[in-house]
Amino acid sequence: MTLAEARGPEIVEICREAVIPIVEDIPYGMLSFEPRKLTSLHELDPEHVIYLGSFSKVLAPGLRVGWAAAPEWIRRPLQLASESTVICASPLSQALAADYIAHHDFRGIIAHAAAVYAERAAALIGAFDGRLPEGSTLTQPHGGFFSWVTLPEGWTTAALLDAAIEEQVVFVPAPRSVHRARVRENCGWRSPSSRRSGSPRGRGGWGWRSSAPPAQCSGLAEPVAGA
Repeated sequence: MTLAEARGPEIVEICREAVIPIVEDIPYGMLSFEPRKLTSLHELDPEHVIYLGSFSKVLAPGLRVGWAAAPEWIRRPLQLASESTVICASPLSQALAADYIAHHDFRGIIAHAAAVYAERAAALIGAFDGRLPEGSTLTQPHGGFFSWVTLPEGWTTAALLDAAIEEQVVFVPAPRSVHRARVRENCGWRSPSSRRSGSPRGRGGWGWRSSAPPAQCSGLAEPVAGA
């Protein structure tokens, strides 16, 4: 989910007046599919916004190294909090990330990755076209790895998960939001060809048929690959 750009300055101003620091946790922020870069809250107010990122999302999953762009007054407390939690992040991983940024086209790699993810996101949206139960909605990703399916009234992710497991598909049920069940779809790791080949037939897949909740469904079709 992305904060509407028009709301950013308003949120920053409210928090500045109330002397409330903002933690902007945005590990996918650099993986935008759009040519126009969104303005971060940290750019609007670098003295009150702590920007958090992760090299595991934009460089290599195995690095497990995060980073923060933070004002001077909070850097030492952040360092102490990190030490009390993990003692020390992997020196090897930190050295690999630092060396890569210093000697390679880091921004070019991110731009290439974003283009790959944009193609995979489009394949995911296409795989669900006409196959969701009536009353569902599917977000259109503009960056990152994920899309969200909001299921119709009466559906629960727990019941849907039971039906999906029968077809050897698993997912993490999301908390209910405004009395609607939601499912997070990963569009980052499957190629478009494998996504298309694993698309459900008709209105099957994951146990949904028409608008009936999974408890009333039978005869599942093939699931969406990588769900």
